[in-house]
Amino acid sequence: MNSRRGSNAYKAKSRTKREGATSLDQARRYRLVRSAGSIVLMCPKEGDKGEAAVDLSYLLAFPHLTEPFTQAVQGICKRKASTYATCFKKGRELEFGFFAFLEEKALNNIRLEQLTTSHIEGFKSWLDQADKTGLAIYALQTRQHRMSHLRQVTEYLKQSGKWAPQLASDLSVRPGMWAGQGRGRKPTPIIQEEDYRKIYQACKKEIIEITGRVNAMRAALQANLHHSAALSPEPAEKTVYGKGVARNLRNPYNDLGVLLATLHRRYPRQILTQEWLKSINDRSLAEAAIRRGGTSAISACFYPSVRDLVPVVLMMAIHLDYNKATLMGSKVSDYRIVTGKLGRPEFLASASLIEEEDAADSVEEKEGEKLFMGAPIKKRARYRPQERILPVEDAPDNPAFLWQFLVEWTSWFRPTSAPEWQDRLFLYVTGSTSPNKRMQGFDGTTNPGGDFNFDYAYKAFFREHGLTYYTFRQFRPTGLDIVDVEFGGDIRAKQAAAGHAEVQTTYQSYTTDAQMQRGDEALAQVSATRERFRKTQGKSDPRRKPVGADMGAATPGWTCPDPYDSPLYEKDRLCGGYGRCPACPLGSMNPNDCYSAAQAFNLLDAIDKAGETMAPTAWLERYGPSRKDLIGFWLPQIPDHVLEQVRQMKLPPLPPLE
Repeated sequence: MNSRRGSNAYKAKSRTKREGATSLDQARRYRLVRSAGSIVLMCPKEGDKGEAAVDLSYLLAFPHLTEPFTQAVQGICKRKASTYATCFKKGRELEFGFFAFLEEKALNNIRLEQLTTSHIEGFKSWLDQADKTGLAIYALQTRQHRMSHLRQVTEYLKQSGKWAPQLASDLSVRPGMWAGQGRGRKPTPIIQEEDYRKIYQACKKEIIEITGRVNAMRAALQANLHHSAALSPEPAEKTVYGKGVARNLRNPYNDLGVLLATLHRRYPRQILTQEWLKSINDRSLAEAAIRRGGTSAISACFYPSVRDLVPVVLMMAIHLDYNKATLMGSKVSDYRIVTGKLGRPEFLASASLIEEEDAADSVEEKEGEKLFMGAPIKKRARYRPQERILPVEDAPDNPAFLWQFLVEWTSWFRPTSAPEWQDRLFLYVTGSTSPNKRMQGFDGTTNPGGDFNFDYAYKAFFREHGLTYYTFRQFRPTGLDIVDVEFGGDIRAKQAAAGHAEVQTTYQSYTTDAQMQRGDEALAQVSATRERFRKTQGKSDPRRKPVGADMGAATPGWTCPDPYDSPLYEKDRLCGGYGRCPACPLGSMNPNDCYSAAQAFNLLDAIDKAGETMAPTAWLERYGPSRKDLIGFWLPQIPDHVLEQVRQMKLPPLPPLE
């Protein structure tokens, strides 16, 4: 047996003390606080930002269940070292789930030993109840979550030496109560294309206006940093320049640059409020600031408001496809700009931004090209970084431009924010009149995506621009649907854009209505082209066409805007007019496309060969117009450089016409 000697023994003893202190600290942090008419569970906030209370007072309405369920919630949270967000959700789901069911069934006085499996099954039926129209009141995910939290409590009580003897022998929460029903979940609707374009344009317009205004004010500030008014100290007493008209003429703060420079030099990192301006001794400065439209008119020079950040947040969400909590909780150090193959950073905010250079070995980059890289963590993905790589452009709607602008915009007041917010990318100052205002990050009750200040400003953005309102959660499915279209339905591209570890997650959670409709249309097209293939005896063969070619047109190389309404074929059926597209009012070809041009020459050759075997009258009636239009209109449009490429192509001849 090894003895503990020297420094090793000391270290082991110190480590034991530290571990014991940590365990004691954790036990203290998951504690119940009782008072008259209330029970709260104190839980640690994420990142050791203090404690917050989870209200469990609703359990007092069930006197025989209060103690076992209170201890169960406390024990589960302590055992899993859950954050406040998790503890809050557990308490809320039990309140609006199982205990709402007991309340409705007038079971407030039920005892622990009286709870049986029949009550659990009754709770399931209660969760499955529908409204008058037959639709389920609770979403499937809500039902699953509420039953899951009850299952955790019952399992904890069964393992408890104190409460297990009191449980009924048949108490059981069976697994898989809604097995197989998850596939019918309605996907989040995507944003309509025209509305998406309008939202993007509104965001870009505001960003251009905001960046221009901030840069202009900061340029005026820098130009007046050495002005005598800016360099002078605050007067010992309240002073004012002149009287009446002369007062305005003599006031140096009427110049915006002098006003901003004075505020920056004399009162660094001071949040501007009406109350503070009225309290300073320099009345001329205060009156000049108020006369310009109040603090909101000049505060943008120093820091953003929550309304200023709305178009920036939306623009980055559109480009990066992050969900709300991931984006709004991201840090400055989660992003970087690199040059070439992940080489030397051009603009580096932190040394620990991207872990390994091998993370983007598969990305082909041009030598010297700048790339914007993002890797904020996602809580629901077990804190896995959500990596994105985009080109850097000097444009107001580029994420790299916005990132750098935000870092510079918030740099003056960033040190004044609370420690847990100082590395946040998005920082703002609230519009309240509180004298204790300071810069803060987005933080809702449980995560950054639930900040009510942002929600209010977000709705104001849509209202002020007269836009159709869409929830923030609709932007990510919309962006991923665009990726799906761009990559021809390749779910691997969509998985990469979503940052999912498993392709099954992408398939189950982000299969949109638009994607399902495109799938239905593709199946219908395959069925229709197969039927036409049989009717034309293989002459109109879709397998001969390259990827991306128009499948509706009956002749290879041609396009048709409405193949189900052809003037040369029966209505409401896919056109089978093989060889007759050049003379059809709906037929068209791209003379700059080598494939289309080559097939036009192939069609002319097939028409001439058909004249050798067909009756002259039938040939003239069926294919004479096509030959005339080919020679007189379509072929002369093909440019010389395309003709040169056509001569080098080796396409098989078209099937014979008849």
